[in-house]
Amino acid sequence: MTQLGAGREEDVTFTVTEARTKFGEVVNRARYSNAPVRLTQHGKTAAWVISDELMDRLRQFEDERDLALLTALKNEGGDEWVPHEEVNDILDKQLAPEAEE
Repeated sequence: MTQLGAGREEDVTFTVTEARTKFGEVVNRARYSNAPVRLTQHGKTAAWVISDELMDRLRQFEDERDLALLTALKNEGGDEWVPHEEVNDILDKQLAPEAEE
């Protein structure tokens, strides 16, 4: 599987106010360092700015995780056909504990 945090250095952080005035620098930091840039507001993380390459890696990681879950579910359930909506519900339930962490 793809390693998203491999080689990660300290996060670069800007307040939302700083980011507003230094938007080009924020984007360039994310793009050229290929590391996420944290935006904070009132001392708490408000958002992240990430490069296109990192977004692609994140999507690949999510796809690999979803495929692994679907494969495990298929191996448990046999050859039954399952509607798309039901698969989404099953995945949501399987991934729900991750959202709480």
